[in-house]
Amino acid sequence: MSRAKKAAGLIGLAAWLVVPVIGLFHLNRLAADQPLERPIQVTAVVEANTEATLEPVSLWLIRQSQPDLVAPAWDGLVLKSGLKPGLTIRSGDLVAVVGGVSRLAFHSDQPFSLPLSQGDSSEDVRRLHRLLRSLGHDVDENSSSFGRDTRRAVIELAGRLGAADRSGVFAPDWVVFLPTEEYVLDQVNLVVGGPAPAPGTSLATSAPRLTGAVVVDALSDSAISSPASTLDASEPRTVDPDAALLVANQVVALDEDRSRVAQASLPLLDSLVAAESIAAPARVSREPRANELRLPAAAVFTSPTGTSCVLLEGPPRQGLPVTIQASSRGSAVVTGALEPGQRVVVAPEAQDRLC
Repeated sequence: MSRAKKAAGLIGLAAWLVVPVIGLFHLNRLAADQPLERPIQVTAVVEANTEATLEPVSLWLIRQSQPDLVAPAWDGLVLKSGLKPGLTIRSGDLVAVVGGVSRLAFHSDQPFSLPLSQGDSSEDVRRLHRLLRSLGHDVDENSSSFGRDTRRAVIELAGRLGAADRSGVFAPDWVVFLPTEEYVLDQVNLVVGGPAPAPGTSLATSAPRLTGAVVVDALSDSAISSPASTLDASEPRTVDPDAALLVANQVVALDEDRSRVAQASLPLLDSLVAAESIAAPARVSREPRANELRLPAAAVFTSPTGTSCVLLEGPPRQGLPVTIQASSRGSAVVTGALEPGQRVVVAPEAQDRLC
């Protein structure tokens, strides 16, 4: 090959390597000389709020352990049991048939301890009158004196229960002390066909009873579902007077301070939440108020000073403080110096989050 051809080949190879490098360098210089454009940002129209607001909250459930049902001094065999797991026992319900005698549940401030007969006068007699009255006998439930009417009612009760003694003496082992008005059975220990359990032996246990529920800010799903969680109800959430508390889409009444479930509504609440749970999801619902505005929740940001703000579409862009009234399902209900029809920036950049 001639020297001229070799030189031409080398020159071509050099051009093939160098020209792209020069071109890339030139493009980089051009890019560096051009200012970066701001990314296109999404805006949304501010609307008057015409919908009821549904704000997520949680309920901190207060459960209290219940004493066991215990056996009085019985004799004979257990012929029948009225106890079943999950059953709710109330005053007057059958607990068992022991030694041929039916034994009834009765709720009072304390159990009977002694036989009662005509001429006695005591608080036990007053409790006996309340028992007899609850069973339909015509006695004065406020009297503490065991009179003829009491004796007649006790004889009738003895016959109803199948007791052999019809002398008019009330036997304390006819009833089983019920520590609460309603006792939900969990574990039953009474065995039909066995001998009467010894006095003080546990007949049945109850799951912890729901005794209160406090409204708190919404908790995470893991906190609600975990039985090991310990929740802080030191800062209860007050529900506005024009709002309602919803649990499983049912209205649950609140007490006067609007931060706790009313005692009368606890049985309903207990039926709506998971058994033995310590927290439950709920929602606060209310009708729209005057001057409320609805916009995407992503349009609301917190300024460096801790103020909730929105950024009006420019130019010039302007940050305005707002007060969040409710937020759920991707939208926020706010009040502030906004008007329906204005546009706000959704998810503004960090340098624009000022107001």
